[in-house]
Amino acid sequence: MNALWMFADATLSLLALVVGSEAEGTDSLLEYARFLREETQAHRAYLENLLTASATIVGMGIAVLAAILGFLGLRTFRGTAEAVKNAADAAVKNAAKDAERAFDTALKQELGDEFNKFKLELANQQQSLKEHVRKFTGNLEDLRTQTKANVAKTATDMVDLLQALPQGVKAEVIYPKARSEQRILWVDDVPENNVVPHRIFQQVGFIVEAVQSTPEAVQKLKEDRFDLVISDMGRGHKTDAGLELLELIRASWPKTRVVIYASEKALEHYGARAKELGAARCINGSSELISTVYELLDFDPTHA
Repeated sequence: MNALWMFADATLSLLALVVGSEAEGTDSLLEYARFLREETQAHRAYLENLLTASATIVGMGIAVLAAILGFLGLRTFRGTAEAVKNAADAAVKNAAKDAERAFDTALKQELGDEFNKFKLELANQQQSLKEHVRKFTGNLEDLRTQTKANVAKTATDMVDLLQALPQGVKAEVIYPKARSEQRILWVDDVPENNVVPHRIFQQVGFIVEAVQSTPEAVQKLKEDRFDLVISDMGRGHKTDAGLELLELIRASWPKTRVVIYASEKALEHYGARAKELGAARCINGSSELISTVYELLDFDPTHA
């Protein structure tokens, strides 16, 4: 571009010289040549400025384009890095879950084997325990049957001894004859334990009725009058059945006297409470029972 301007400038100078040589004194032509030179220089400056501005704009555009391309490249890199990070995190989590599942499976397998062994051992022990309980229950039942037989035999022997006395000489030799209408209600679920005192009371003239449960006793009390109630403490699976009967008698027949005739162990547990509920006596010996019955029924057992 500069060479072009130099050529134009040289051409104008040469033209001025030729014209000057051929038409000396012609001022108008020289003036016109100067005008052309000045216009050419101004136009040159304009074009140079235009080219400079265009180059600047193109450079700025290239810079902006480069920045855009760089930004897009950075975003692409960041997106790729984020995708790689997410993939790595997912892989780690999956690996952790797989390891946890594998551990749980192995643990359950191990615990399952041990638990099955424990269940089998426990079942064997339970079976053995059942066998022991069955044998113990059988032995206990045999012992109970034997004890009942021994008690019954002893009582029968004692009664037979009383009955072996000479004619007319029986229990009343020792105990006085009962007054008429002296009625005793005896509540005991094992009446064979009371054979001797029961028969003694009958022989001396007391009217004795025996029942084996609290409902039967209540029914008898509703049907007839009794001067005295003799009750044991435990009946069946209820160890304090005597207390229940005491409460019922105190509520409905408060004037009826009650004697608790039970074992020492039962009296240790329930004797105090029985007295609080109105029991006249709490005793465990047959001779003491006989003396108490005479005492409560206004007799002196030492005098006929």
